[in-house]
Amino acid sequence: MNAEAVAKILPESLKNFMGPFFPDLEQVRATGTDTVEITFRRPSPFLLETLESPIQRPGTPPISTGPYIGAPGSMTAFDANSGYYLGKPAIRHIDVTMYPTVRGAWAEMLRDRIDMLWEVGPDAVDSMTSSNSVAMFTYTRRYQFALAFNPSARAVRSKDVRSGLNAAIDRERLVKSALNGHGTASVGMIWPQHWALQNNRPKPAFDPKAATEALNRARAKPNDRIHFTCLIPPDALTERVALEVKRQLEGAGVDMAVEEVTQEQLLERLGKQDYEAKMVEFNGGPTLFRPYLV
Repeated sequence: MNAEAVAKILPESLKNFMGPFFPDLEQVRATGTDTVEITFRRPSPFLLETLESPIQRPGTPPISTGPYIGAPGSMTAFDANSGYYLGKPAIRHIDVTMYPTVRGAWAEMLRDRIDMLWEVGPDAVDSMTSSNSVAMFTYTRRYQFALAFNPSARAVRSKDVRSGLNAAIDRERLVKSALNGHGTASVGMIWPQHWALQNNRPKPAFDPKAATEALNRARAKPNDRIHFTCLIPPDALTERVALEVKRQLEGAGVDMAVEEVTQEQLLERLGKQDYEAKMVEFNGGPTLFRPYLV
């Protein structure tokens, strides 16, 4: 890889990654053997953020420039990259194994058959913290759970319905009940730890009175219950969050049916606009470019 190769590959990669922001890019050109110049048609706040776009030479297998490369003939094994620019890693080989449940993986760790367990989930954290043989590292993920609506669906078409549902959700209680306290209440599309996000900004508030008033305006008859179906992927954590949302909405006179579908079915139904609501995770950080793409 050299500057000439990067300048040739990067524009197409950025076109696929930047979406409607791409026309702001003017050109990418090599200015030396190891330098690339990128120019924009106007000052860009997203320049550095868009450079996380992956690059791959067209028509060739992927070549890793990271600390590990795929082991021959395997999709789940990785060997240390002897050509890595920071030096060959001390760990020479990594095998990745998928387990159907955290319980099964945890049992394998206790038997000393695996060395590291990734993303155990909030329901398993408490049982693991009491172990003397495991070192645990926690962090806040950059993903947010979002209840997204189909604006053409009759059940949620009304602005009063959507604003009422928003005010009916107690985010702090949701984090405590569904995530055992291992989470942060979302305040909007932007990553809550973004350096430019101000503490005095308006935040979505749990307001039962406002929720009731908005939902009453949306009802055709005073005693009608609002009903909609929410699609979720086959993920235990998403299911827990969705069921807590369902429980909270019941208190506001709203019936939210939870329907689990495969990832393929979810994408198919989204493409056909065959849904009323969906519970999804989206990447809100660490940069502003992620929510911009959403």
